[in-house]
Amino acid sequence: MKSSYILILDDNENKNTFCENCVVSQKEQEEESKKLTYYQIHKEEIKEKYKKNAVKRRTYQIEYNQANHDKYLDYQKKYYDEKKENILRFKREKIMCECGKMVSQGHINLHKKTNIHLKRLASN
Repeated sequence: MKSSYILILDDNENKNTFCENCVVSQKEQEEESKKLTYYQIHKEEIKEKYKKNAVKRRTYQIEYNQANHDKYLDYQKKYYDEKKENILRFKREKIMCECGKMVSQGHINLHKKTNIHLKRLASN
């Protein structure tokens, strides 16, 4: 088994430390530390471009939604028809709420907002 090491320079003490797996020269390590991501270098430009095109993107999204509304509704209906059994089983399944009441899983979030639930939690 060939062992290789990585050279790590500690700037504070100028000591060399070795780790297994690969060898990295000091020059390569300096280049790596100087590398910044494109986003870090052009952060302000990206933010300005994003703000500048916000209205344009929003209008495009509205137009797209209006143009494809029927397609979206058809997709929703097809999905529901394919998964109807699982959806209804999930909604009907009874679970025990943390307050101690049996509630259908499809209505657990509504139940958690009720006074009954809040009072039971306060009393426990």
